[in-house]
Amino acid sequence: MEHISSKKVFEGTSEGKDAEIKIRGNCTVHADSGIFSVAENLVENAIEHGGGSDIPVITERRGEWCD
Repeated sequence: MEHISSKKVFEGTSEGKDAEIKIRGNCTVHADSGIFSVAENLVENAIEHGGGSDIPVITERRGEWCD
């Protein structure tokens, strides 16, 4: 487990896809490298099932949590 920037997690997830990720905000998450696969799956599902081509990712710190 390590501290990882939420922005870093989603950067590059749209590479090779017909979509643009628009990242707003940043906070630190405590996770292992599996968090990158989770982000990739979220983006792929947004594209495939939501028909998204511009996908917003918004994170902000709320107390101890990153929402």
